[in-house]
Amino acid sequence: MEDYSHNLPFGILDVANLLGLNIRKEQAHGVYTDCPFCGDARGKFFLSTVKDMYRCNYCEASGGILLLYSRLCNKSKYDARCEIEERLRIPSQASDYDYKVNVRKKAPKTINSALAPAVDVHDTLAELLNMLTLSDYHRRKLRVRGLTDAQIGKLGYKSTPRMSDCKLITDKLLALGLTVQGVPGFYERSDGAWTMCGGSWANGFLIPYRTIDGLIGGFQIRLDVPLKNKNDPPDKEGAKYIWLSSASKHMGVPPNSPVHFVGNPNAETVYITEGALKADVAHTLSGRTFAAIAGANNTGKLDALFRILAANGTKRIIEAEDMDKMSNENVAKGAARIIAIAEQNGFECRSLTWSTHKGIDDWLLSRMQQQTMVTASAA
Repeated sequence: MEDYSHNLPFGILDVANLLGLNIRKEQAHGVYTDCPFCGDARGKFFLSTVKDMYRCNYCEASGGILLLYSRLCNKSKYDARCEIEERLRIPSQASDYDYKVNVRKKAPKTINSALAPAVDVHDTLAELLNMLTLSDYHRRKLRVRGLTDAQIGKLGYKSTPRMSDCKLITDKLLALGLTVQGVPGFYERSDGAWTMCGGSWANGFLIPYRTIDGLIGGFQIRLDVPLKNKNDPPDKEGAKYIWLSSASKHMGVPPNSPVHFVGNPNAETVYITEGALKADVAHTLSGRTFAAIAGANNTGKLDALFRILAANGTKRIIEAEDMDKMSNENVAKGAARIIAIAEQNGFECRSLTWSTHKGIDDWLLSRMQQQTMVTASAA
């Protein structure tokens, strides 16, 4: 528990706003967001406005205001308070001595690394993909989405490694002179050796998130078995996607959560959807340019991308999130935020809707299949 949580001149929601956490659900005593530590996207990260504490109901990361900021920004609690007060324009009364004493008494259980430079992260993750293979099971799953083997290979999907192979793979990366410290998914074990996260709970295939420059910034895992909490009802759908993250491990790092980009960086029209896999499939089926955020409300990094696109000559942004935006208030808010950010950057904007399928990838695949049937009938 934070020693200074009830003496601070700001609350946990102030810090959540500074960190760009998107609120999924509001309650009388707090709010729920996606977890910035493990990447779980089911809104299981609770921020208590009564106790000024946080806790993830999946990875069990927990603590107070300053620990939240210090862990995610790789700062001491004292530096975290000073930076928060500076960003909120609050005169600081923090004592460096007092914080050093308390940090010595209650050091955090987990120390995170700083995120490695983008090029180093890319080089390591790209080589990791070269060391992995794609199982026949996962290849069939991707073919069903309308992708050919050549397209699957170009996009770089690979099956997650076995837990027993994680240390060996890490050793090979290090032997090649590549960086693993500060790369999402890698961490230092208690014996000082480096390895990567894995286990049966994370079985699935890796989906690279690439920036507009083509650099891999992280992976999402499409899980074979969706994750569910033990108390969830049987009919509740679990999480299908998680980040490859080592935020809860010693010297690990949270996922960078970049906006995924696929297509022409100079395209006049860019479509915005949810999830890199959906964007990849939609781009492959249509030839259009897509950007994908990791979740319906993870719009915090769109502004930076839109500034680049504006300089590149892009004229219009088309919001193409899933059709549950018509019935889910949180998704609707995310879609509206995409439009608002695009308009602030001077783009023409509109939302894309359809009535027969959930996502734009499903809609495009259905159209392609219908056209194939018409052509076959004509022949």
